[in-house]
Amino acid sequence: MDPMATANGATRNPEKSSRSAHVVRRLRKARELIETDFDQPLCLSDLAAAAFMSDAHFVRQFRREFGLTPYRCLTDRRLQAAKDMLRTSRMPVTDIVGAAGFGNRSAFSRLFKNRFGVSPQEYRMRNRRFRVAPAMVPSYRPDVRAW
Repeated sequence: MDPMATANGATRNPEKSSRSAHVVRRLRKARELIETDFDQPLCLSDLAAAAFMSDAHFVRQFRREFGLTPYRCLTDRRLQAAKDMLRTSRMPVTDIVGAAGFGNRSAFSRLFKNRFGVSPQEYRMRNRRFRVAPAMVPSYRPDVRAW
């Protein structure tokens, strides 16, 4: 059997395979940019430039490779970072909005609720991983007299 034949009997073009690998490497570089710089203002042109592609070609190739658009990938990464911060930090929601790379709180809250079914504040209340210090209430000690 021909080593260049595929399962259905068609012949693969080795030159096309190496080009595809090159395209995949460039797309992964753009995805890494999303993973590391999600908190920065990123636009489609920045991501396409990182992959050395036009905007339209980049969107098509990105969706073909990863199964979602670059915008959805960026939004998912930002929402995941916001969820992590809501769960583990005491930062106010307004600060988390900026730290996660979102531009405004109302758009963030709407996206968050649409995606996860609860508001950011409600999510925080249900999933806290930090302890709130107990109120400073003097404990009763029978051996100590108040007067």
